[in-house]
Amino acid sequence: MDFSASALDIEELVAAFAEMEGTELDQMKELWRTRNFSFIHEARPKDIIPSFYAQALFSSALSHVVAEDASLSWKLGGLYVLYILHETQALEERYKIYLALEELEALISLVRLIKQRRLAVAFKVVQRMFDEQMFLFGSVSANQKRIASCMDKVAHQAALSVQQARSRLLANVPAREHVEGQLVQDLELDALAPLTSDYAAARNRALRLAGDSNRPAGEDDANEVRDALREAQAWDVQKSGILTSAAESSSKRPLPTAFRRPPAPKQARRGRKTIEEYERELRQHREAHRTEGPDAEYEKELEEELDRALEIVDDVELWKTEIVQYVGDVIA
Repeated sequence: MDFSASALDIEELVAAFAEMEGTELDQMKELWRTRNFSFIHEARPKDIIPSFYAQALFSSALSHVVAEDASLSWKLGGLYVLYILHETQALEERYKIYLALEELEALISLVRLIKQRRLAVAFKVVQRMFDEQMFLFGSVSANQKRIASCMDKVAHQAALSVQQARSRLLANVPAREHVEGQLVQDLELDALAPLTSDYAAARNRALRLAGDSNRPAGEDDANEVRDALREAQAWDVQKSGILTSAAESSSKRPLPTAFRRPPAPKQARRGRKTIEEYERELRQHREAHRTEGPDAEYEKELEEELDRALEIVDDVELWKTEIVQYVGDVIA
């Protein structure tokens, strides 16, 4: 984005103010009116956003304020142009002036010089700019001239690096390869045929050295593919045989008693009552015959049923333990 025309107009306006050695704001206003300088806001290109264009104008004016070797009239001209540029924005909410820290230091130095010369109007202009909060402070300089100089330095340094790299490259690589570049050359069909044959010969030689030494050199790729397929099929057969033998050996292994069906309970068990039910029935029977006298035979029968139920529980627990042990042996 080129703003050199607007920057040149601002520089001519500041130069005219410095030529007449002006120090008052009214003198700058008179120059502004005679040159119809307010039209500078209308010179914005259509593809540039207004805020960016406004900051470009502010940056051009600030470059004259912070100029190190400039006269006091020149710096005051830049200050007045900056102030009028901000005040003549045809916007309800005006854009603030971006001010970097180094530019703020230069402005403070100018204010000290203004106080020494007792320039009341210039001091009031600066004071109003701070009171109206016209500045937006930042840490990065937006001065186009400084940015351009930095870019020139970076470009110069990059050019030196490229030149040094080229000198080192030319010292180690043939000049013809470096200048022509083999990657951009056209590959003719006549040149492709010997490359293909050389690759095939080198490939066969590598396979012959890595595999069978009696392998013929003219064997084509189809034979190699068939050999690979036969080898893969042989391995599949061997793998399936290993898995089958392992399954047969595991099937012939005698099962522990845990995998067998538990012994069927006797007729007396009937398998219909739980241990709690036997205990509850035994207590009820004892309470019912506490006064009439116990029925010894019936009570003995209940106790036997309870003992058999406990034996079944023990068998089940043993069965579960043997199952867990067998599964662990199979996995191991």
